[in-house]
Amino acid sequence: MAHLLDYTIAEKNTSKIKCGVCNKKKKAEPMRIVKCNHVFCSQCLYQVMYKSTTYSRCPTCKKAFDKYEVTPVPTLLSKAAECASDFEESGSEDSDDSTPRKKKAQEKRRKAQERRERKKKSRRKYGGDYINNLPGLEEGDSSYLMIGVNENNGVPCPGTKLTVAKEIVLQWQMEAPNDKIIVFVEFIKTAILLGIVLNLEDIPFVYLNGKLTSTEKLRAVDAFKKDPKVKILIASMKVGGQALNLTCANRVIQIDSWWNEAAGDQANGRVNRMGQLKPSHAVVIKARGTIDEYITNLQDRKTGEIEHTLQDDGRNTEVLGEYETMAITAPSAWQALKQRIIDDIERENGPQGIR
Repeated sequence: MAHLLDYTIAEKNTSKIKCGVCNKKKKAEPMRIVKCNHVFCSQCLYQVMYKSTTYSRCPTCKKAFDKYEVTPVPTLLSKAAECASDFEESGSEDSDDSTPRKKKAQEKRRKAQERRERKKKSRRKYGGDYINNLPGLEEGDSSYLMIGVNENNGVPCPGTKLTVAKEIVLQWQMEAPNDKIIVFVEFIKTAILLGIVLNLEDIPFVYLNGKLTSTEKLRAVDAFKKDPKVKILIASMKVGGQALNLTCANRVIQIDSWWNEAAGDQANGRVNRMGQLKPSHAVVIKARGTIDEYITNLQDRKTGEIEHTLQDDGRNTEVLGEYETMAITAPSAWQALKQRIIDDIERENGPQGIR
C-alpha cells in the first residue's frame, strides 16, 4: 500500500512537468537525470543520449551527464505497464522450412492454444471470470489493481466486507455444495476484487453488470443457469437485481446497499419467487462506523415516508369529509360555496353579521 502511495505522488508530480524535448506532460515511462533532476520521456532522452558517444547534455539546463546518471521514475502508469508486460505473449520462433507441412500446422495449433491459456491465466489473475469476461476499469483504477496484485504475490488486500463475503461463500459451499449464490455489489472495482479472491479460492464464477456487452450478459446468465461448475454470480443491483428469473440460485449476499430497501427486496426476489424449489437464504453485509450506517438510516427514513404515504404504518386512516375533499379537489367551487354560506349567515343575522 505504501508503494502505491509513492507511485501516485510520483505520477502527480511528473504529470505537471513538460518533457524538455517533446513538451508533453503525459509521460508513459518518465526518466530523470540525477544531476539536475529534470524529467523527460524515456524515448526522448534515449534519442538525446544516442546522438552522443560520450557525454550528453540535458535539453533543459545543458548540464553534461552520462548514461549511468539517468534513472527511471516509477509511476502508476509505468508500473502498470510493467505488470502488463509480464503476461504479454512471447514471440514464437520461426519453424524450420524443412519441417513437414502437417507438423507445422500442428505446431501452430499448439502455440495458439498456449497463447489462449496464457491470456486466460493473465485475466484470471486480474479477476477474469469462468467465461473469460473481465469488466473494464478506468486507467487509474486498473493501475492500482494491477500493481496491488503483483506487488503482493498475486494476493490482493480485499478489505473487511469482501473478507466476510468470502468466508460466507466458503461456508455455504461446504454446507450445500450444489447451491448457487448471487453476490450483489454496486461498484465494478468491488466486483473485480471479489473475482480475484474467488479465483484464488478456485471457485468458478461469472460477472453480470453494465460494463458487459449484451452478448456477454446473455452468456453469463446462461452459464450460471446451466453450467453446474459455475456456483457464483457477481451482479450489480441495476442489471442483475431486476427482471431476471434466477431460481437456479437460492442464496444471496448483498455487499453494497442501495439507498432504498425496495432495490434490496427486488434483488432478493431474483431467487425468492415462484419456481424456487429450495429454502432461500439472504445476507446483507454492513460495516459499523462507515457510510453503511448513513445508508441504513436513509433506508429507514425512506421506508417510513413511503409507509406513511401508503397508510401501511399501522395508524388509523383519516377519512376526509365532503367539504375537505371539495377544498382539495375543487378549490374554486369551494371558495364560491364558502362565500355563499357566509352570505346566508349574514342575511340571517341581520345587520349584526357573524359573531
